[in-house]
Amino acid sequence: MSGASLIEKNKVAFLIVECPQDENTEQYLELFKQHDVQRMISIVSGYNKQPFENAGISINDLLFDDGSAPPREILAEFMEIVHDHFKGTSPGPIAIHCQSGLGRAPVLVAVALIESGISAFDACTFIRKIRRGCFNNNQIKFLYGYKPGSYKPKSSGGCIAM
Repeated sequence: MSGASLIEKNKVAFLIVECPQDENTEQYLELFKQHDVQRMISIVSGYNKQPFENAGISINDLLFDDGSAPPREILAEFMEIVHDHFKGTSPGPIAIHCQSGLGRAPVLVAVALIESGISAFDACTFIRKIRRGCFNNNQIKFLYGYKPGSYKPKSSGGCIAM
């Protein structure tokens, strides 16, 4: 398991990690306990999720192709999850991972930051300072073209308050 990156800004917090493997599940569980992680977004499949669920961590699968920008339906579901998670009182960060934690996971985190009022440039710069090497050119282009408010959660009644 390589380094985890805690991204906190504007009342949202994410712990970006690489994909857990069966041999390092216990390390992840300890890390998640230290950060009070109660929800994990998985952007890849292929590992045993049962130990995380047994530890009380809710898992949402939001699968999309490596190196790509998220499809509309994934963005809508992601924003619903983020809204529901952070409307509570002082929740811990959402753990989020793709394969290496450098592409798809940081893109979704950047979308959440943009939705919270940060410009795409500032969101990308902020995440890259903490998690070097993230985003490819296709993903940067997507983020710079992303319009806040495009994917309002159903549960918010059309408002995003983070």
